[in-house]
Formats: sequence, C-alpha cells, structure tokens
Amino acid sequence: MITLHMFARRDTPSLAGAAVTQQITELIEAGFLGAGSRVWCNLEIPNAMWVLSDCSTFLRIVDVPTAGWVRLTHSSAVWGRTAAATTQAPHHLLNTADLPIPVQPRDLVTVALRNADARLMRAIFDGCPQPVENLTVENRPMRAIDLKPCELVPHPRLREPSEYDRHYAAVRGLDLMAATEPALHLQICENLDAFTSVIRPEDYERMRSARQRSAQASERIVDPIMQSVQELDFLEPAAADIEV
Repeated sequence: MITLHMFARRDTPSLAGAAVTQQITELIEAGFLGAGSRVWCNLEIPNAMWVLSDCSTFLRIVDVPTAGWVRLTHSSAVWGRTAAATTQAPHHLLNTADLPIPVQPRDLVTVALRNADARLMRAIFDGCPQPVENLTVENRPMRAIDLKPCELVPHPRLREPSEYDRHYAAVRGLDLMAATEPALHLQICENLDAFTSVIRPEDYERMRSARQRSAQASERIVDPIMQSVQELDFLEPAAADIEV
C-alpha cells in the first residue's frame, strides 16, 4: 500500500489528481515506489512531488526521446543525445532555482527521465563519465533516474529508508503541500488526514491495466507513421552515443 498526501481546495475537481496517480503508477512499474512508500503533492503545482521510497527526495518526471546522456551539476540536470550535446545543445531538465520550495542543505532533488529506450541512460559530471548503478546516478543534491518499466529493465528490491529520511520526508512533503498557501502550513499539518488517501494493490492493478490499454491504442495510431518514415531516405538516424 502506498500513502498519498495531496493538497487540494474545495473546488478542485477530483480528476485533477489523475496525472499524479498516473505518475505514481509509472514509478511503481519502474520499481522506484513500493509497499510502504509515501508521496506528497500539491495539485496547484503540476509535475512535482516529494517522495519517500528508499530515500527522501523531491521528484519530477521529464520525458526524453531516448535514454541518452544526463549531465549533473550541483544545481542542475541536463540531457542530450550524446555526451557532447549535454553542453553544446542541452535539454534542460531541472534546476534547483526552479523548484516550488527553496532547496535546503540536506535535500535530494531527483529528475526521472521517462523514455522507452531499451538502451540504458549514461551520465557525466566532474568532467568525465560516471557509473549509473541500478538506473540511478547522483551528484548531490541532484539525482537522475532512468525511468523504464520493470519489463524492459529489471530493478533491484527497494531498501528500507532510514528513520531520518522518514522524518525528513514528512517535513519537506508538508512544505510542498503548503507551497502555494504558506499561511496554511500548520492547518494542513493538523488536518493531514483530510488530505490523505491510499493506493492499494488492486488500485494499482486497475491503473496499470488502463495505462497498458492506452499504450496499445497509441501504438496502433503511431505504428503506421513509424513504418512510413523507415522508407524516407532524407531522414537519418539520430547521432549515436559517443564517448567523451
């Protein structure tokens, strides 16, 4: 069971939370959330959540066309098809200055690179390639994860978070929930049960099945295009990965 804490107003439509639950489904599929995990979010801040799984972290999911390369600094994460592209033509994924809550010294900031590439993400920082272990690379406070479903790439079992991470996530999760209404921080904390729900295994299975049906429908629409472009001589494949 996964616990979800979600800030919403009385006039917020229930369907406004669909994007969050869909992202949670993907994180479960990819093995980054599991039984006992907790998620905090604010429906007035799209695509932002605080997560407690094996650790406590702010998390944002970003779509990239291929696994490619990610370059981490101490304040940003950028993506490119090649290592050189992360500096010459980078796709900016996340910068700590853009977070909805100010970064604290002990924060971990995670960007999840969502892609359907069978190849693995590669990483670079401090001027040289870095190992990506268990689809994760970290250069604190920044971390990147290669968000692929378990069917494509096996994932290790999540470790138990530390007691410190449990307490820290509870504090920072509330900070995110109250980010758009700082004056209500105490009231949100005192009434947290009203903003809390759970995702049970049967809920996850229903959401996963719906996502699979949507993906299959999308493939039926897109496949004819993908087949046609194979015949177009003027379209070259994207540049291959290169070493630094």
